[in-house]
Amino acid sequence: MKNSVFDKMLLDLGNTMALANSQYEGILKFIGDKNYFEKPNHNPLLREVCRVFGISVENILSPTRERESGDARKCFLFISINIMNLDVQEMTDVINRDRSTYYHSPNKHFSLYDYDEEYKEKFDQVILTLNLSYDHEKEKFKKELADKENAIKARK
Repeated sequence: MKNSVFDKMLLDLGNTMALANSQYEGILKFIGDKNYFEKPNHNPLLREVCRVFGISVENILSPTRERESGDARKCFLFISINIMNLDVQEMTDVINRDRSTYYHSPNKHFSLYDYDEEYKEKFDQVILTLNLSYDHEKEKFKKELADKENAIKARK
């Protein structure tokens, strides 16, 4: 009897996997490329950040340390990872940076948002255009709480 329940579970799992695979294949046919959103020119968030900050996609991908490019990178990483909950490694790969760029980014974002009116306006414009919600004080509190928890863990 146990084998029949197990066999049924395996069959259900197989059917679910087959359905997921066929849906994935259908999406690939529609898009035409499995890495579509990983390509910077096809990433709608990256394109919108570049438009609002007045820079090209090539500029944000370049190694330049110009202020506008750096602020645009911070904006892109903060929105994609902290608000849209996307993967850190994938998003840093999109802009040709390593993960350490992201780990510095939230602190810098909060500082810029609090004290740089131009950055705040551009960030808010991206959020508004993409119809996302953002509560600055709530996000800042979550970051402070996470930092405190990490400090406590580090002491142990």
